[in-house]
Amino acid sequence: MVYGNKIVKKVAVEDFLEIMKEYSKDQIVCTNHTFIRLSEKQKKEFTCELLQEYLFHEIPIQVGIQDNNNYAVYYKYKDTFIRLILDIVVARKINIVTLYLPEGELPRIWK
Repeated sequence: MVYGNKIVKKVAVEDFLEIMKEYSKDQIVCTNHTFIRLSEKQKKEFTCELLQEYLFHEIPIQVGIQDNNNYAVYYKYKDTFIRLILDIVVARKINIVTLYLPEGELPRIWK
């Protein structure tokens, strides 16, 4: 794992949901990097609108803050999970930096 991507602090799911209440869908932005790790088939399945729906209507299974201050948010997806890397900007928007479809188990998040 790259140093800046290491999860250094666990965030209570309830606290993350409170943060999300302060934002609207038009404040959630997908970046040029959001879908870069996906195959062409996966890019057709995952859209910015779908990710916005997850952020507003699904309960994460785990949330942490990375060493680079981005949030790593894990959601259940079919028989596995997805990982969204979020940059919550002071200018009142959230950039979805990257979408990962990791294989294996959820990482342990240290306090």
